[in-house]
Amino acid sequence: MVSTFWGCLKQIVVEERLRGLEVSVHVLTDGKSILMLPDSMDYKQVGKGDQPPNTGGMGAHSPSKAIDLDMEARILREVVEPTFRGIQKEDLDYRGVLYIGLMLTEDGPKVLEYNCRFGDPECQALMLRLGENDLLPLLYACAKGDLSGCCIDANKMHKAAACIVLTSKPYPDEPVKGEVITGIEKAEKHKNATVFHAETKLENGQILSDGGRVLNICSVGDTLEQAIGRAYDASFEISWPSKYMRKDIGFRVL
Repeated sequence: MVSTFWGCLKQIVVEERLRGLEVSVHVLTDGKSILMLPDSMDYKQVGKGDQPPNTGGMGAHSPSKAIDLDMEARILREVVEPTFRGIQKEDLDYRGVLYIGLMLTEDGPKVLEYNCRFGDPECQALMLRLGENDLLPLLYACAKGDLSGCCIDANKMHKAAACIVLTSKPYPDEPVKGEVITGIEKAEKHKNATVFHAETKLENGQILSDGGRVLNICSVGDTLEQAIGRAYDASFEISWPSKYMRKDIGFRVL
C-alpha cells in the first residue's frame, strides 16, 4: 500500500471495509424527541448488479425488506438514540430531518454517512408510501419544537413504494442535454404512477433533458414487487435518445 500511494500522497486514510446491505433511515426531530420514518433502500451504482461507478442514486424502494422488527429496534438503540444524545451533548438545537446511511453487517448496523436532508431518490419513494399521512404538519411540528402527539399512521400508509431514476447517458459522466422527452403523459396515466421532474427544462412547449438524473418515475403497491413493476411499466413509456435506467432495482431483496 505504501509503495503504491506514497509517491502521490503524504497521508493515507485506511478505513474498515464493510460488507452487507446498505439501507437508508430517516428520522424527524424537534430537538428533543424523534420520530422514525419508514426505512428504504437506495441503489447508487450505475450498472446492473451494482456495477460501478457510483451515482447520486439510480432508484430506491420502501420498505428496504432488509430491516425486521428486531433490527429496527437495534438501529434505534445503537444508532439513532446515541446520535441524538450526541447532538444534545454538543448543545445543538437540531430540528428537521436527519438521513442516516447504514450498512447492515454481520456485526450489526454501521453508520456510513449522515445527511441533514432527505435522501434522493429515497425521498420520492417515501413521500408516496406515506399515503394519506400529511408530512407538512410533522415538519411544522419539528420547526416549532414540539413533536409530541405526532405519529405516522400505518393504516394510512401504502404497503410499498418504488422510484426508478431515468438518466441521460453517459451519466455519471457529463450527460447529453437538450434532447426532447416524450411519453410523460402516457406514464402519468398508469395506475398509481407519479412522475417527478429533476433535471428537465421547458423550451418552446417541449420538455428537454437538462442534466444527469432527469426524471423520477414512482409508484406504490400492495407488495414491493408490485410497486417496482408498476414504476417500471410507467418508465418504459418515456423516451429520449440518451435515456438510460437500471432495469434491476430491487434485485438485492427480491
